[in-house]
Amino acid sequence: MLYGDLNLAQAKQLVLMHLGIWGPGAQPPVKGSPRPAARPAPEPRLLAVFAPGPGAELWAGAVRLGPARPGVEALLPILLTRASRALFGGFEMTFRLPPEGGTPLVIQAKVAQADRDTLVPGFMAGLQRLRETGFTPEDLACALIQWKAENVALPLHPEALLRESLDGRLEPGLALAVEQVTLKDLDLALKAWLAPERLRFLLVGADAPMLQAAEQAGLKPSLVLSPDA
Repeated sequence: MLYGDLNLAQAKQLVLMHLGIWGPGAQPPVKGSPRPAARPAPEPRLLAVFAPGPGAELWAGAVRLGPARPGVEALLPILLTRASRALFGGFEMTFRLPPEGGTPLVIQAKVAQADRDTLVPGFMAGLQRLRETGFTPEDLACALIQWKAENVALPLHPEALLRESLDGRLEPGLALAVEQVTLKDLDLALKAWLAPERLRFLLVGADAPMLQAAEQAGLKPSLVLSPDA
């Protein structure tokens, strides 16, 4: 029962807010037809933050699968960065794969204000092309050369040398593991990391059209936060 100084719109809002989750309660099962188990609500795949400011960012993350493979994980960010130049157009891309076992692979794309409309569809198309294309022998050879060159240059940057030493990059066993990585290893890891059902997304600097584009790309359900949230 609702009473007081309420108009119809306010009354409907109160019903939706406070009574909408009510149901008929527990019902006795019908003989011969077992009651189906309740399905858990799907977790949001997209967190969209409406924030003022120029440009926007879209992040994608996926937790690790099983035990870490040091050689593959050492080369994967290098390979993804190289591939992104052709597959993600003009986006500013960043790939992170921290050495700690529980931390995720994180892919970040940044765009300027003029390119906001292309961020979500372009990012999703780039991920799809990455899964389909994989890597070539040339990609692997270039990644090996870059990884070794970065190690050689570390003594010139004391802070980077200390950080990478703590992360285990300079351990002799890692160098051997990197040399043993094959294209098959990389392609399997790439497809596992970027499996669409495993990815979760963060959209910063969103607006209504960008949220609509994300939902059209299949990123449902979504959780939306305003700057005042």
